Amino acid sequence: LPEATVELEYALGLYPQNNLYRGQLATLYRIQKRPDKAVSILYAIPQDQWNYKLYTEMGRAQASMGNCKEAEMFFQQALNDRTETNFSQAVLDLALIYVGCFQDKERARHYFERYLSFTIPHTEKEKARKLAEKFGIHIE
Repeated sequence: LPEATVELEYALGLYPQNNLYRGQLATLYRIQKRPDKAVSILYAIPQDQWNYKLYTEMGRAQASMGNCKEAEMFFQQALNDRTETNFSQAVLDLALIYVGCFQDKERARHYFERYLSFTIPHTEKEKARKLAEKFGIHIE
């Protein structure tokens, strides 16, 4: 991770308008428990250039800092930015925010069930079911 971070920081220095590099660097910062850096690098992107992936990453960065309302807002913006003809990771993120941050098992159940309704591999469905069970939500 540290080497990848250094390389992306260098690449971003060469191509400061590259939002893919910014998003990937924000992910690395978040994984390294540096969410404040992730948030600042994402906020450097003009709002009219944001997309599903950037909203999702910002939601994760906000969640990692315990900013539940902000995380919820960014995940909802991610869903608004994308038509859900394909599976959407932000749906699972919302389920986790509702159960982990807000202790709202009913809203979390809704999003777990929504996530499980997507055409995703059986292994991913099992992981999501186990996550739900970990929080005391039993999904059929």
